[in-house]
Amino acid sequence: MIDEIIKIRQHLHTIPEEGFKEFKTRDYICKKLDEYKIEYEIILETAVIAYIDIKARKTVAFRADIDGLSVSELNELDYKSVHEGFMHACGHDGHMAAVLTAAKIINENKDKLKENVLFIFQPAEEGPGGANAIVEMGILEKYKVKRIYGTHVNPNVEEGKIAVKSGYFMAQTGEFYISVNGKSSHAAKPQDGIDSILAASLLVKAVDDIKKKLEEEKEVTLISIGTINGGERVNVIAEKTTLSGTMRTYDTAVRTRIKSLISAKAKKIDKLCKTNTVIDYVDLYPAVYNDEDLYKDFIKKIPDAIDVEPSMLAEDFAYYQQRVPGVFFYTGICNEEKGYTYQLHSNKFNFDEKALLSTVDVYLKMAGIK
Repeated sequence: MIDEIIKIRQHLHTIPEEGFKEFKTRDYICKKLDEYKIEYEIILETAVIAYIDIKARKTVAFRADIDGLSVSELNELDYKSVHEGFMHACGHDGHMAAVLTAAKIINENKDKLKENVLFIFQPAEEGPGGANAIVEMGILEKYKVKRIYGTHVNPNVEEGKIAVKSGYFMAQTGEFYISVNGKSSHAAKPQDGIDSILAASLLVKAVDDIKKKLEEEKEVTLISIGTINGGERVNVIAEKTTLSGTMRTYDTAVRTRIKSLISAKAKKIDKLCKTNTVIDYVDLYPAVYNDEDLYKDFIKKIPDAIDVEPSMLAEDFAYYQQRVPGVFFYTGICNEEKGYTYQLHSNKFNFDEKALLSTVDVYLKMAGIK
């Protein structure tokens, strides 16, 4: 098993591709599925949906994301990325290797199955998000999926360990884009202008106050302004200043409240500074929420799994969980002796493929053949 995992992962590591443009990756996945004699269909140009049909009424699904990142790899490896400016810096090569290896073993033991099995090789997890597109196409309904599983390698969890929890596991994420509109004038005549930079500065402080207020109330949130741009010349009152930021929560009601608080602060600042502020809120991935009953079954079958705190990271696996119960878990890859401690998205990210044996073991047990 380990030889197959290594061969698959290291080949895929050489060909990282942008979301919805994973054509070489798609072709390699299809080649392996042909080798395993597993049927599949291609959707969204690069998504591969593989299916083991035993004519059961229910189907269990396993998902692997397949896209790379626009990161230039600094590792010196025999299997270093050959696509300049792109790298599998988030472990999706490992996710694919685990699901492909599990597919091979499950298909070889399909006489033990009590459910059909679906393998989803999903593009564009890093953005703009391939899971929602697959869900909206009705793939889960088409294949009678009743539960789904997925993983992410985690450099903060010991190599080979499985980490999971019930309920909220990863945050819902959103962004906001703010345009503060004032009136331009010569800096020597500020009375003739409306200073958008001043108003934007007050808004930055107001957002920070909102964050502190929520922290005092013990709400688990993340609010951060990442960009601010304004003005054209040093001696001109800035007519327009733009800001953008991110907010992450677990509870939709809390996210709605954050939007309301920011908007209310902006209106007060507009009244004070005579500006006109426009805010565009963009809701991105929903929260990853692990089903309680599936979680109990999971830890019964994987008794060595460790419990972890929920994370402010985000994952579009959540879209599947909005349609069917699911469990998302971490596969530990941290090995200090081997130097495998670099974080996700690092240009020196790497791991030992043997950690994926634990992932495959989970998938085989969830499929019911082990």
